[in-house]
Amino acid sequence: YGGLVILDGNNSKFFNVRAGFPDNFIRVAFETSQGSIWVGTKNAGLIVFEDSLNEWKQISISDGLSSNYIMSIEEDSNENIIVGTISGLNILKDQKVMKKVTVGDGLPSNFMFATLATEKYLWIASNDGLSGYQDGRIINFNTENGMPSNIIYDVLMDENGILWMPSENSILSVSLNDLEQVAEKDEQSVQVRQYDKSYGMKNSNCLGAVLSFTDSKGSFWIPTLDGVVAL
Repeated sequence: YGGLVILDGNNSKFFNVRAGFPDNFIRVAFETSQGSIWVGTKNAGLIVFEDSLNEWKQISISDGLSSNYIMSIEEDSNENIIVGTISGLNILKDQKVMKKVTVGDGLPSNFMFATLATEKYLWIASNDGLSGYQDGRIINFNTENGMPSNIIYDVLMDENGILWMPSENSILSVSLNDLEQVAEKDEQSVQVRQYDKSYGMKNSNCLGAVLSFTDSKGSFWIPTLDGVVAL
């Protein structure tokens, strides 16, 4: 952890505490549909670059964030910024915290690794399963109702509507349509496929220290304890 590097040929920039940047510990960087860059840190919350790389705005617990330890950043179809932390979910609009969702609202855990916004639900990968959030309603999936593992490090969706979830001991997949149907009924188990060494993985233990990556061709690159798995 040595700061933030922005690669742009001869115009590349390096940001760290010595140069006045709020934190050297960077977890995630995200570009919004409007072109602003959001950076999630371990100790300083969110850093937002808008019009240039010469100025930034900091958003932290003093501004309403549930934690300064940021785990994930994404944007939904309404241009809300969805921020996962170690102390709950935050929904921001125009750089202001509009809503926080925690165990007090029905989440099984405040510690979340990643989120995925789909048309109907906001899916949350945590250390206690997968949760779907919809207008204040929360449905939780864990080992008691079909999930092979409770520790889900990430949640990604392919072009066929299949969710892929790196977990502590395998990669899980489930149809978004099937998941939504079970969520609506709130009484059935979900059918999840599990991929491990028997499918060719060198090591089936995935990692939560870094997020998975989706390349320009739609392939997923998932970190494991013994290299990266490409799907």
